[in-house]
Amino acid sequence: MKNTIGNNVKIYQNVTLGRADIWQDSSKSKFKSIHIGDGAIICAGAKVICKKGTLRVGKNTIIGANAVLTCSTGDNEIWAGIPAKKITEDERKLIKKILYKTAMLKPGTLAGNRGKHRR
Repeated sequence: MKNTIGNNVKIYQNVTLGRADIWQDSSKSKFKSIHIGDGAIICAGAKVICKKGTLRVGKNTIIGANAVLTCSTGDNEIWAGIPAKKITEDERKLIKKILYKTAMLKPGTLAGNRGKHRR
């Protein structure tokens, strides 16, 4: 059982990486490992819990705050909720639209507008 964390991964406070069948002896567990891909972001309070085999978090994937992820993800995806589900492209566009309207994002960027207000 060997977990791996890629390069440039951000893991915030109170994140849990582990197996779902903790009541069983580890020798009887179907859990093998967790692999976190390069550039992934796991937000505060998220739980990455593997039931069996290897759970993979794809490259540049974001796991939202307090999400409970129990399955592997693809690359460049956003997952959120309990249980975590993939945020669709339409949902991503809606989130960006809301953030632009509230001045939290500048048009054409993914960077926040921290501390600066629109006039």
